[in-house]
Amino acid sequence: MVMFLIPPERLNHLLCRFRNVLSKPQFENFRSIMFGLIMSGCKEHDVKSIRDTVGETKCQSSINRFFTSPSWNLDDVMKCAHEIMFSTLDHDSNLEFLIIDDTVCKKYGTQSEMVCYNHSTMLGTVLSHDYVTGLYLCGDICLPSSARLYGNPKKCNDKGVPFNTKIQLCNEIIDEHRPIARKTVILIDSWYTGNEVISTCRKRGYHWIGDLKSNRVVIYDGKRMHVSDLLNILRKRGQFTDTVIDDGQIYQTAKVMAYIPSLKENVSILINAKGDTSDIHVLCTDLQQEDVSTIIRYARKRVMIENSYKDAKQLGFGEYRFRKSEAALIHAHLVFLAYILLQILRFRLFSYGITKAVQSMEFVITWVRKKTRQGFIHYICDKLKQGTSIRSLIMTAGKIDTVYV
Repeated sequence: MVMFLIPPERLNHLLCRFRNVLSKPQFENFRSIMFGLIMSGCKEHDVKSIRDTVGETKCQSSINRFFTSPSWNLDDVMKCAHEIMFSTLDHDSNLEFLIIDDTVCKKYGTQSEMVCYNHSTMLGTVLSHDYVTGLYLCGDICLPSSARLYGNPKKCNDKGVPFNTKIQLCNEIIDEHRPIARKTVILIDSWYTGNEVISTCRKRGYHWIGDLKSNRVVIYDGKRMHVSDLLNILRKRGQFTDTVIDDGQIYQTAKVMAYIPSLKENVSILINAKGDTSDIHVLCTDLQQEDVSTIIRYARKRVMIENSYKDAKQLGFGEYRFRKSEAALIHAHLVFLAYILLQILRFRLFSYGITKAVQSMEFVITWVRKKTRQGFIHYICDKLKQGTSIRSLIMTAGKIDTVYV
């Protein structure tokens, strides 16, 4: 089968930047995989689907070995992607954010390494791979910075690797971060808001904002109580005020200082409820000098990692059938790499005047597919002019139709 689908010029230009870190055969595999991840439909991002999508001449095993027996260096490829992003997009030298969270990728069998039962807010307890990941934000840059695959003690013992809790994996991501801005703020949910993570932030000189569960114990006005009790006290005292955020949304907020024994330090506790709703969030932070609106504005950036998971799953995050956990991690990182390239393309389409504003990830994916379809039509016209048989073209067109259904 011939590779009829060719990446649009602006995407192909980005892909060609990786020639220096890959051999020629590996670069061709890399380009096919990147393009296949973007072009494949829902639930069609495994090795076979990627190969079928791009109509690659190479056998399926060649692409499979790119994941399972890599003769290339993942760190070099990801470093190249980071350099392209930082040289292309504007970043802030004063403020940066590192958001850490975990997400599950549902699996349907226990043959793959590190597959175990994990809890998901959306799915409940499911058989899955659980990834702890970081998302880096700085100016226009939105960069998946790392991914760690969690396995329970039994799975780690079976594989012969040390067991690490999700807290420890979170700390690894924080430790490997290399700041470029003057102030770094770590954003975490209630699972990671504990002494181990906060101590790592303190050691590295990073600020932090974390969610607090309502049953967390705090000491306020010399009295030991749960966060839910603190909420009731502040309500009775009428300490909630209206706070308007930059986008005009109104929050009812109260900010107090309290000691949290499990964190072993005095922190600012900020309770906020969006106006006209019962949606209450309790935050704690070491940003004691910042005003309420600033802390809420920072904390709201944590939704970006949830959005990145949704975008990454459009590109096949978790859609693999590898037995080895190393191959699963490579697949996850290459999905993140496709996400990075599309992030760059979002801004380039705007800077080149192709779009009137910076568009969504879904728009860019659709744009790539549309341009590819147009390129294929031009290819068909050229082949007809060269006298290629109509039957072979019909068979090819039928194959392409399945890509866009």
